[in-house]
Amino acid sequence: MSGATFTLAFLAYLGGAAGAVGFLATRRASLARGATRLTVAGVLLHTLTLALQTVEAGRPPLGNLGEALSFSAWALALLSLTTEARFGNRLVGAFLLPLVAIFTGAAALLPREVARAAAENVWIWIHVTLVMLGSAAFAFIFGVGLMYLLQERQLKAKAPGPLAFRLPPLEVLDAVAYEALWLGFPLLTLGIILGSLQGKQLWGTYWIWGTKETWSLLTWLIYGLLLVARLNAGMRGRKAAILSIVGFGAVLLTFLGVSLMASPGLN
Repeated sequence: MSGATFTLAFLAYLGGAAGAVGFLATRRASLARGATRLTVAGVLLHTLTLALQTVEAGRPPLGNLGEALSFSAWALALLSLTTEARFGNRLVGAFLLPLVAIFTGAAALLPREVARAAAENVWIWIHVTLVMLGSAAFAFIFGVGLMYLLQERQLKAKAPGPLAFRLPPLEVLDAVAYEALWLGFPLLTLGIILGSLQGKQLWGTYWIWGTKETWSLLTWLIYGLLLVARLNAGMRGRKAAILSIVGFGAVLLTFLGVSLMASPGLN
């Protein structure tokens, strides 16, 4: 049952992403309305999927990379809808919904083997939840960063294109990214700390300098640097947008590239 609802959620996200990108290209309001409705349907179906998977497995659906990525996609879809409602701007989906669709599709293709610790340990569930919510926030910042760079380019052009008058102002985009950074970085920090404590309990050491752990720390350092730079050095605008995009590249490498090379489960 959960497989059917997950497939429907993926198709809804895919349709929503296509509609949002179509709206960006054509300015047809009907595409924007359709994209929003499909995204709402996708989130509802995805929520039902997560609930069904919890009942079927007797645990939260966080036991492997595919399940964790699915959860992160669900959170990002919620962030997209929330931001759209908050600012009344449906162009947001054109930059976030393709990521949601890609994450959901990738989640269906990843290995389904569940690590034993992830199946039995409630603290591992909390660890994965925190890390993947942080990752959703970083994906959100990535999308907003792309919007910022595009809007900046439009405004600096001698003849600004139509997008310049439809994308949110640069100040709004920068402020939203900053808010999301304050959401994502503490979540990732707590997730890493909890994972370290569980590592001590399960393997007798707080930290293993493996490839995944090293890249996780690098990701944390990049976003920590971004936060400190914004707090103390006043970094904002273009530089902050570029660093947020670089940071998301580290997120993808950590949770997809490195994780797939390391093992099919979560560690």
